[in-house]
This record gives sequence, C-alpha cells and structure tokens, in this order.
Amino acid sequence: MKNIIVPKPKSDSLIHQLEVFYKTFKNIAADENVIFDLSEINWIHPLIILPIASHIYATNSDYQTRSNNVINRYLSIIHFPKGVNTFESCQKLKSFIPITLIKENNPIERDKIIDCFLNLIYRTTNNIPKVNKSAIFYPITELVTNIAEHSKKDYGFIFGQIYSKKKHLDICILDKGRGLVQSYKQEKNINLTDKEAIEKALSGDSTKSLDRGYGIRTSKKTVCEGFNGDFSIISGEECFIANKTKNQIFTLPGFYWQGVIMAYRIPCPERAVDIYQYLE
Repeated sequence: MKNIIVPKPKSDSLIHQLEVFYKTFKNIAADENVIFDLSEINWIHPLIILPIASHIYATNSDYQTRSNNVINRYLSIIHFPKGVNTFESCQKLKSFIPITLIKENNPIERDKIIDCFLNLIYRTTNNIPKVNKSAIFYPITELVTNIAEHSKKDYGFIFGQIYSKKKHLDICILDKGRGLVQSYKQEKNINLTDKEAIEKALSGDSTKSLDRGYGIRTSKKTVCEGFNGDFSIISGEECFIANKTKNQIFTLPGFYWQGVIMAYRIPCPERAVDIYQYLE
C-alpha cells in the first residue's frame, strides 16, 4: 500500500489545516487503500484528521504513528479512526468530543447522537463567556442536515475540537457521497462545474425544497459575521474559504474529493451573538 506522510501544519489556523489536508490527499483516489503516517504531527486538527478517518472507514486503509508520539492517547480518546456511532457510546463521554459517525439508516438514533454531540460541544464551551447556545448549535445542525439530505450516502462524519487556551472551536463535517455537482445534476438537471456548484450552494439555491435552501449560506454568515470566524467548503476539485472580510474560491490541482467537506472556526465571541439576525 502507498504510504502517505501527513505533514505537520505551520500553525493551527484553518488555512494551514487546509494546506496539510491538500498535501495529504493530493493524488489519492477516492477508493485507494493507503497507510497514513501520522508520525510528524503532534496535535489533532479536525480538517486534517476527520477526512483521514473517513477514508480509512470507506477503503479499509490504515494508519501508523511513532510509539512515543504524544497524540497516541488523544487518538484513542477521540475514538480515531472508527468514531462513535451509537447514542450510548457518545453519552458515556463527559469531557472529550469524539469523532462521530452519523448513520442515516436509523433517523431516531442519528438525531440522538447529534444531540449528544451538541451537548458535548456546549459543555466544553461553558467556560467561554457570552456563548449563545443556539448560535453555536445552528451551523452544526444545518450543515449536518444538509449533508444528510444531499449526499445520497448512508453515513457522514463530524468532529469538533475546543482550544481552551486560545479560546476557539473548530468543527469539521463531511461525507463521501455524490458531491455538489452531481447533486445539482441529478436533482435539477443542471450541469455545473465544481466552482459553480459551490457558488450556487452559497447563494441559497438548494437542490431540495425552498425552505432548506439557506442552510449553508446562513451558517456561513453566522460563522463569519456573527462570530468573526472562518468558514470553508471543499467539493470535487474546488475549495471555498471565507472570513468576515474576504471570500476566496480556488482549484486544488491533482485533487478530487468525492463528496463535501465543511469546516469552520468560531473564536471566543467578544459580544453576545444573536442568531436571529442571520436567519433567512
């Protein structure tokens, strides 16, 4: 099997997580069986580790670390690479947010797992002032629901990381389904490039019913404008990244993600965040 060395990010910023993610998955086929070498990294970042977990799950790939690697214990704590996939296993966790596998074949169990995940997120942000529960929850629930409705895959993944000293929260949500281009093609018979499909999703033009059309756009506004955070979407060969003042979309050469990845960072809010001013 091909050995893939996962490089250490230059910092924990979302853009540097994206850089490592791209270097890791460049030239890997969606169904390719590989070994991910985590020996160089010394901390877990959601946009890096969750795609690796999902690829291992989908392809029966493997990973390796150094025996003295400081992340080994944490990998075990967050249930890497398989994740938790039942409400009971999620409910047992008190202070760590796990990699969570969301299965669509049991909607009641799925919703219970998502609620448990949300409560773990909120519990770990209780020491951060001025955190509005609904503002924290809205992007997560909307983006998870969006993936469930559009991917045509029977599972997805979600993972969150609290940086308590730096006071910010990173979330990554992904699927390995049909992707945005095929979603628009199959649901609306529209032929789009990956770039056009991302732009259409961000405009609020959903492939589903009108009342579900603004989830991605509103989540992006809540993260970037409400929390002054960073927001990213990856689908196919394109990546969109934004903050409060700047939006960028660019091609990732030699890369293709079969499905959708959405990742964002919420810093500690300097003021109370009113979710309702961003709803459409």
